[in-house]
Amino acid sequence: IGVADVIGHANHVSCTVAGDGQVSDGQYAGMAPEAKIISMDITASATPGHFPFVKSNGDIEISYKKAIQVYNVRTANNSIGANLGANQPLTKCEWMGDYTMTSQLIDDIVGGLEGKQLIIVWAAGNEVTSGCPGTFYTTPPPSPAKNTISIGATSSLDEEIAFFSSRGPTDDGRLRPDITAPGHEKDGLAMKGTR
Repeated sequence: IGVADVIGHANHVSCTVAGDGQVSDGQYAGMAPEAKIISMDITASATPGHFPFVKSNGDIEISYKKAIQVYNVRTANNSIGANLGANQPLTKCEWMGDYTMTSQLIDDIVGGLEGKQLIIVWAAGNEVTSGCPGTFYTTPPPSPAKNTISIGATSSLDEEIAFFSSRGPTDDGRLRPDITAPGHEKDGLAMKGTR
């Protein structure tokens, strides 16, 4: 609420979720075109020197409490993660798959911490090509949360996992992502949708 989308990612994801297809004469509507979007910043008050989702919860509890108690939100999409590879040296690749304090908080929110249970969808991440080694064990915090639905990307051409999409297992052996959907054309020339 009241936060500008400087890089355009939140607008892109919002249209993928709830776009009405006006620009394409209805051909490319979102997955839930009648949904109402409430956009909130969950990283603003991250503790200085601590990277959000790893050693700091940012505004997650404050924002989710407001979303649930003021706006009666029942489902939340989070196409965001710690981006461990891209944010080095502030982050460490060995944090991949970690169940952090933020993962625990998100699980508590799903379970009703703020008065109502909530469905939370969280991106598996885009860590495979981010600068950390490996294809597996590339799920950044807080996606290893246990009660969220973790979403990965596939190629829209052949349904293979997209080259950039993070995958588990988590450090405690759980599979990630839970669900995948087309999010990329294999040739890399166009992005179709999001995770």
